[in-house]
Amino acid sequence: MQNKLFYFFALSLALTVPKYCAAETITIGKGSGVLWEGLPFNVTLSGAMTHASLGSAYGLMNIGNSNTKCMSSTDLTTIAGYKALQIAPGVGLIPRATGQATYTAYDGSTKSFTGTIGLPETRGGNSGELTSPNGYEWCLPPSMTSGGNFYSASGSRVVNITGTWVLVADGTQTSSNVAIPTMWASSFSVLRTGDRYQSILPASMDLRISTIECSVNTPTVINFGTVTRNLTANTELGIQTNSFNVTCTQKSSLVTANISVQFRPLTSLYEGSKNRLALAQGGGYITGEIPGVTDSGTCNANSGINFNNEAIKIGRMPMQFINTFNNQITWRLCSGGNALPSGAVSASTEMLVTFN
Repeated sequence: MQNKLFYFFALSLALTVPKYCAAETITIGKGSGVLWEGLPFNVTLSGAMTHASLGSAYGLMNIGNSNTKCMSSTDLTTIAGYKALQIAPGVGLIPRATGQATYTAYDGSTKSFTGTIGLPETRGGNSGELTSPNGYEWCLPPSMTSGGNFYSASGSRVVNITGTWVLVADGTQTSSNVAIPTMWASSFSVLRTGDRYQSILPASMDLRISTIECSVNTPTVINFGTVTRNLTANTELGIQTNSFNVTCTQKSSLVTANISVQFRPLTSLYEGSKNRLALAQGGGYITGEIPGVTDSGTCNANSGINFNNEAIKIGRMPMQFINTFNNQITWRLCSGGNALPSGAVSASTEMLVTFN
């Protein structure tokens, strides 16, 4: 154990007001920007291309409203500053996805690339050189130049796409119920026999637009101050407990809804644990606990707040105009062992208030 000083940690909570989903109905409320995120998907698409050509409308790694070709740019509209598929007036749908594609080239060599689709942008390749071809969206080909003799028609092709769905709104949405279209993860060939696709948002999903609006009263920056550097893994270095009060209102068309919170890591998960938010500098992590709501968030336990965007229910909104859920939240700064840095460190998570 060393006794050097380990300075401050600041945790930033980006407080927005999204809403969460039930099994078949997604509920959103008032507000603008990102209003909801959920319904995680993870698909693997594999099989021979059956044709050697590469066509611009047939990306190798795609998400869209068609299972025959990449989605047209005309299908998207700008809502609250985001390019989204409009599913109701003032409301749009966007994937937040990452993927990896491996394929066999015409000369028999194995090629691969990674990329993102939707949020934060659709882009891939070794240096970000791949993006949606002109006239298409959410579509990543392995090359921006179409032509013949690109693929091995009979060689291996494996594409994995994982992510979540995001709903955005511009604040003009009104109370209504609408059906959400089926959406697909896909990997296309110029021949239909080489297409691979899977539904990642089934047509049974409905969107309920309500007038619910929630706000959070809690510190958005947590400063642990100067603490002692301790190289014993899973040791608590600092602790802070603050109020964590969520107030929800609705003005008309009163509904009942479960109120939850979600935490999405802006820095990574520490060693893959959903309950540990990694320091940006590495070597340590943050845990969270909402007493009476979550399990203990002590440093030596893998429990407490989930930082992997899972919903944590804090209460139920009755069919009334206003309700406040009063809680506390405890943050702990924890040592990762010998790799623990000295000096200033930071970590951040985005917190969403959600409901269904």
